[in-house]
Amino acid sequence: DGAPCSREDRREEFLRALEVGDESDCRRLLWREYAYTRSVAALADNFIAPTFQRMGTRWECGETSVYQERRGCEICARVFREIRQHIPTPPAGGPLAIGGTPSGDYYQIATHLVDLVFREQGWRSMNLGCNLPLSTMAEAADAHQPRFVWLSVSHLVDRSQFVRECIELQRALPETTSMVMGGRAVDDSLQKQLCESFPSKNRPQFFYNLVQLARASRPQIAKSG
Repeated sequence: DGAPCSREDRREEFLRALEVGDESDCRRLLWREYAYTRSVAALADNFIAPTFQRMGTRWECGETSVYQERRGCEICARVFREIRQHIPTPPAGGPLAIGGTPSGDYYQIATHLVDLVFREQGWRSMNLGCNLPLSTMAEAADAHQPRFVWLSVSHLVDRSQFVRECIELQRALPETTSMVMGGRAVDDSLQKQLCESFPSKNRPQFFYNLVQLARASRPQIAKSG
């Protein structure tokens, strides 16, 4: 079926499906929107992120419960895995990006979407998952030699500890590996302390910026190879 004219209507329909836990309807709506936008970045920036932000606001106002949001995340994660299978497999020698969320951060939506955006841009992509000690990300980078390591940071348990561990991760990365970071827990101060990252002031275009980074980096990789 075609998408309704109003993006707001489409998001409202998706929000209702998430809140009641209707998995088949969530799947239908996500696939419809993906077919309509033809872009994971547009799906993420304009449909998924605003809907979950609205859900969070409704929770703060007592209009929805934590379990409903968590259940919605699980439903979306299953649909993201289906979308991943739909995206053509990148070439074996293509550039690689790996990443996940740091210790204490269990929010899986964003890191799944980063994985999908890289893959849609023709990158080999490896989502390591959630709640990862940054030391194990360094081990993964050493083993796989990616072009990028991403950190999706939606929640920080201990900001000072995260900064220390993130600096250690940067030092441990291979010379050809860069770190990129984004998420609602990332502010300007954190960015300046740590690494090249996506601008927090432009959060609505987070995944669009990621697309630009992935595209811009491919020619550099080809020349250096």
